[in-house]
Amino acid sequence: MIKFHCKNCGQEISVQDESGGKRGKCPKCGKVVAVPGKSTERPSSRGAARSDTRSLLDRDPAGVLEGLPQKVERLHSEVGKVVFGQAAALDGILYALLSRGHCLLVGVPGLAKTLLVRCLARVMELKFSRIQFTPDLMPGDITGTEILQVDPSSHERRFVFARGPVFT
Repeated sequence: MIKFHCKNCGQEISVQDESGGKRGKCPKCGKVVAVPGKSTERPSSRGAARSDTRSLLDRDPAGVLEGLPQKVERLHSEVGKVVFGQAAALDGILYALLSRGHCLLVGVPGLAKTLLVRCLARVMELKFSRIQFTPDLMPGDITGTEILQVDPSSHERRFVFARGPVFT
C-alpha cells in the first residue's frame, strides 16, 4: 500500500496498487494527482511524521544518496533563481537536513533568510511555516495549548489540544 499526500490540500491518500505511474483524483479537493511508484516514493511533503523520514533513510540509505551531487546542483540552480549570494547558507541548511539536525539562521534584517528557507521548502516540496519571535512570546504560543470546548448537544466540557506551529 502506498500512502502519500495531495500537494494541493494535504489530504492523505492510500493506494493498494503499487505499479506506479498512475494518476488518480484526490477525494477532498478533486485535483488529479500522480501516484508515486516504488522508485519515486518519498516522505510526504505535508504532515509527514519524522518516523516516515527515518524509515526511508533506514530502508534504503544508498538510494537516498544516489545522484546526490546532481540533485544538490539542481537545487542550487532552482533556489539561485530567487535568492542570490546565499550558497553557503543553503549548503549549511542542506547539511542540517541530511543529518536530521536543526539549523538556526541568524542575521540582520534584509538578508533573505526567510525567502531562502521558503524557496528551499517549495523546491523540495516541503511544508513551510514561520514563527515570529517577539519579546512577549510564550512557550504555549509555539508548542500549542489546551482549549476548553463545550459539546453543544451534551453540554459536556473537555480539553482539546490545539497544536502550535512547532508541529509543522
